[in-house]
Amino acid sequence: MFQNIPVWLILTIGFSAQMFFGLRTMLQWLKSEAAHKSVSPVSYWIFSVIGACLMFIYGVIRNDFPIIGTVRKCCAFPNELIANVLEIMYL
Repeated sequence: MFQNIPVWLILTIGFSAQMFFGLRTMLQWLKSEAAHKSVSPVSYWIFSVIGACLMFIYGVIRNDFPIIGTVRKCCAFPNELIANVLEIMYL
């Protein structure tokens, strides 16, 4: 199904997902240092959702079930959504 997607695009999606996860950690660290206490800014959660969505897309494109399962558990995606995506992949 995803055989025609260029490798550079797949890698860009994967690296972008990792970048968002890394930036969210750095952002939380900087905000916590500035506040002199542990904080979770809204932007931390926005970066988390963007990173998780990109990682999920990367896992689906690569047909990599460990990535899909891990992202689903971390983000509490509804089981129906995952079932629909997997059903579409294997029709």
